[in-house]
Amino acid sequence: MVWTVVGLVAICLVTIAAIAFPVWAAVDAVSHPEHEWRAIGRHHTTWVLLLVVGTLLFLLAGIVASIVYVARVRPELSDLGNGRSDDPSDTLSQCLAPRESVKDASSS
Repeated sequence: MVWTVVGLVAICLVTIAAIAFPVWAAVDAVSHPEHEWRAIGRHHTTWVLLLVVGTLLFLLAGIVASIVYVARVRPELSDLGNGRSDDPSDTLSQCLAPRESVKDASSS
């Protein structure tokens, strides 16, 4: 009897985690602005739809998409958001780079 209850609780916890992880990934994907997605060469709408529809229609597809998002896409977005992009042609990293102050520029 006890093992049955423990088994049911374990199944419930795994199910909740399997649903919560893709939902969290979709919310995180939505929280990044469009210009960050363009800067890394990925499509915002495609990833959000993949995460949401994959979770709603095929739970396994949503979990796989979430794992790929967290492992590959999210680090790229996080690096951009923190101004750590290695691409020197990236306009966002140029915008985030420290600039000379007006006072320093006028004294030169």
